[in-house]
Amino acid sequence: MSGMVQQRQQAFVYRGRFHLEQLQALLERLSPHVYLTWDLAHCDFSRELRENGTAFNDQLEIRWCHTGDYIAVLLLSDTEQSLAELERVNGDWTREPLHPPNDPQSIPTLLDVHDRRYMPQFREYPVVQAPKAHLASQVFYRDGIATFVSPRKILPLEGKS
Repeated sequence: MSGMVQQRQQAFVYRGRFHLEQLQALLERLSPHVYLTWDLAHCDFSRELRENGTAFNDQLEIRWCHTGDYIAVLLLSDTEQSLAELERVNGDWTREPLHPPNDPQSIPTLLDVHDRRYMPQFREYPVVQAPKAHLASQVFYRDGIATFVSPRKILPLEGKS
C-alpha cells in the first residue's frame, strides 16, 4: 500500500415524489443498465416496476419506494443533474469507491445464486450472465458521514470460484 489517501469526489443527491408514468420517463431518460425490483412476492432483475426498486449504471443510481399515493424517488449521481421534477438534497455530498482502487480482490462478491441457503428468484446476474459476480459500489457521504452505499457495476469474478 502506498500510504496515499484517496480524495473523495463531489456527489449529487436528489429526491422527488412521482407517479408511475413519471418514474418510467425518468428511467428512460437516465438509462440505467441494471434493475433490481421487489415486492412481497418477487425480487429479481426484471425491468418490471414493482413497489420498490433500484436501477443503476456506472454513474448513477435511482431508488424508488411506493409510499401511499406516490412513489418516493432518490437519485444518487456522480454528476450534476438538471431535472425539474427532482430537488437537490441539502448537504455537502462526496463519494468514494467502496473498495480500494486497483484491488479487484477487495470488490464485494455477490452471493452465489445456486447456494441453496438463499434460493433467489433468478438464475444469473445481469451483465455478466453468470451465477457469481462482484458488485462495484460508491459510498456517498453527507457532511462527512457515510449515508448510502450505491451500486454502480456488476463485474465478473475473474478467476474466483
